[in-house]
Amino acid sequence: MVIAGYRLNLDALLARIVYRWRWRIILTAVALTLGTGLVTGALPPVWRGEARLIVRAEPGAQITVDGHAWPATAYAGTHTVAATLADGRTAWADVTLVAGEALTITLPSGLPSPRVQLLAPAAPGLRIDRVWWADESWRMVSMPVPRPTSEGEAVSPAPTPYAGQTVALGAGRAERLATIDAYAGLADQAYVGDALVEAVYAPDPQAGRMGAPAGTVEVRGWGGQTRAVTVTVPLTLVRFNPQGDSLLLAEQIAAGEQVSLVARDDTHVPLVAVPGHITRVTWHDEGDAVALASRQGDRLTLTLIRLRPSVVTAV
Repeated sequence: MVIAGYRLNLDALLARIVYRWRWRIILTAVALTLGTGLVTGALPPVWRGEARLIVRAEPGAQITVDGHAWPATAYAGTHTVAATLADGRTAWADVTLVAGEALTITLPSGLPSPRVQLLAPAAPGLRIDRVWWADESWRMVSMPVPRPTSEGEAVSPAPTPYAGQTVALGAGRAERLATIDAYAGLADQAYVGDALVEAVYAPDPQAGRMGAPAGTVEVRGWGGQTRAVTVTVPLTLVRFNPQGDSLLLAEQIAAGEQVSLVARDDTHVPLVAVPGHITRVTWHDEGDAVALASRQGDRLTLTLIRLRPSVVTAV
């Protein structure tokens, strides 16, 4: 190779470098090889000491430890054990092995493949309005699609509202909740074990007169008898908690809605006032907290109520 009139012999230059720094190059190559082997796992960490690992899984599962096929020699330290079935289900666990000790781990079969179930529409002309989780099932409310009015057609000043449909979709059943539909949200149903509990709000015909209550909430199924909870202000919402042993009530007030909780022992505890109208109620699975979404005009408020301990947060 000739550069700027000078002739360079790369072979001779490389030979002089190798001859002069031969041992440095050899040691560097050995260090790089060892480091690469340790990082990639090709070289086992024998200095940690061997441990005994027994892995139990479903028949036919492919077992790997840190991405390598099993069985193999196990060494002390933290490892990731995984089992993969033929249908793609996977279960894994992080384990810590101690030198000289034995560890037996049993991996489950993993999460099953999701089951998709197509649902026929509740009735012709309906659309899904909202969906929420309650009583170990999804509740789906379907409302009629508004019919467009043609030009020149007379529109009734107070059209008759159409009734919606509420369906409880569980793992083994699809049940029409006719009571909830008939009372337009002022009723609820839940199962306590195999027993059905039901709450229905009935306005008082004498409401508005001196000393007359606004109505009562009849709860059927608590202790095998019917209980009546008297309310002084008209209700806008009736909803059981997931366990069916408490009832959430929303009363109409000037600034919005007042939320209270009625327990099975007949205690009636006011919780919080929310602005506007409650559009969604989401319970915690254990019934320890409930989230309320309320709307007032263009403003949406999310209120979180923790019942144990009682802490209220609104955003």
